[in-house]
This record gives sequence, C-alpha cells and structure tokens, in this order.
Amino acid sequence: MGRVVLVVGASRGIGLELVRQLVAKGDFVLAACRNVEKAGPVLNDLLKDGASGSLVSLDVADEKSIAEAAQAVEKTGKKIDLLIINAGVLPDSFEKIATAKKEHMLYAYEINVVGPLLITQKFLPLLVSIFLWHLF
Repeated sequence: MGRVVLVVGASRGIGLELVRQLVAKGDFVLAACRNVEKAGPVLNDLLKDGASGSLVSLDVADEKSIAEAAQAVEKTGKKIDLLIINAGVLPDSFEKIATAKKEHMLYAYEINVVGPLLITQKFLPLLVSIFLWHLF
C-alpha cells in the first residue's frame, strides 16, 4: 500500500480530484469534509468501502470538529504521510475592494488561515515527518 494521505476539503472540486489521483496511485486517502453524509456518490465510490480510504468529518471553522477528526484518525492507528489542506473560501464581496465587507474578510481569515493552523496543530502528532514549505 502507498502513503496515507489526509485531504481536507475532499468533497468537490480540487479536493475531489486530489482524492481521485491519490487513490489511482495506490495511496490510502482520509477524505475530510464538512458533511460526510453529503459527500456524494463520486467520493464514496472512490473510497471503495474502506479499501482505498475513508471519510472523515471535519469542519475547518469548528475547533471541536477538528479535534474530534484528529481523535477519530488516531483511533485508526494510522500515521499520516501527507497532509493536504485544500478547504478554503473566497467570499463574493472580495470581487471588488469597494464591496468587501469586514465580516466576510474575518470569516475568510478564520477559514483560510486559522483553520489550517488548528488542523496542523491537532494532526501534528499523527504526521510521520514534518516538512514545512513557506512561500514567502
């Protein structure tokens, strides 16, 4: 078996495609999404009833949800080789600086910055090794 990969934001778009490609390579994917019941048949089909991976309930905006997801993964006994945090938001009001609203910016900051920090903190003990890449 390949690596164990946790993909946060796996239910659609880029996250779903990442899951598809990782499973095709033989990796075991922990597909995290806000609502596992609504994950969709494509994601469920990719995970093949646990042979290629499993769903993990994780809401990036909810610290309790993040902690519960980390505990659930820890109970599986699996160590994570690769953590991909793909979940994020871009509020509609960001299209023009003149219409950007403070509450939308704070929400985006919580999801896009604070959420990944909390996820990294909670899953740190489950990572096989740590490699941090800073773009700036």
